Amino acid sequence: LQNSADSSRNVKGDVSHHHSAADASSEAKLKVLEAKLEKLRKSKKKYQEKFHNEREAKESMEKKLTKSLSSSKKKVELVAGSGVFLKGSKIAAAKLGSKTPPILARNLFRYLFRPEELNGRSLMGRTCNANKQLEALPTVDPVKRDAVIDFALASFNLHLTAGSKGINEYQIQKSRILTSLTKLLREGSKKASDY
Repeated sequence: LQNSADSSRNVKGDVSHHHSAADASSEAKLKVLEAKLEKLRKSKKKYQEKFHNEREAKESMEKKLTKSLSSSKKKVELVAGSGVFLKGSKIAAAKLGSKTPPILARNLFRYLFRPEELNGRSLMGRTCNANKQLEALPTVDPVKRDAVIDFALASFNLHLTAGSKGINEYQIQKSRILTSLTKLLREGSKKASDY
């Protein structure tokens, strides 16, 4: 009987010892799980912040794109105070294929003037040296013409400099633009007379 009492005491002791070991093991597991949970919360917060930043960046880019598209539809004044406007997209298209000021001027000229505005007109309204006996043709709209020329020169950073001696790049390019536009007008009037 003594033996059975000792064994029952041992069993009770083992149970309580086993119980406290199980509690310690559970507490350790709980601490590990709490640590994992905290780590996951921090990770979640980090990803939420990243997501928020990405969303803001996306919205910012969308606004810029919308603004860019709307500004390309807006009309831009070629030369400040000239009153000559052209869509930003047409200016960009004209600049895209223009390697020189005369090419840019021709491209802009085509956008600004309708064919009927050019028919029977000259660039400066002067008589031609070869045909002095003929009456001078009326000039194209001088405000538009000058705006195109000034814009083309300014786009290539060519500006009239006061007091410079001799011929400078500005004057050379302006002369080339005038020659190019005169040829463009001749080509247009020749095509019109062929029809």
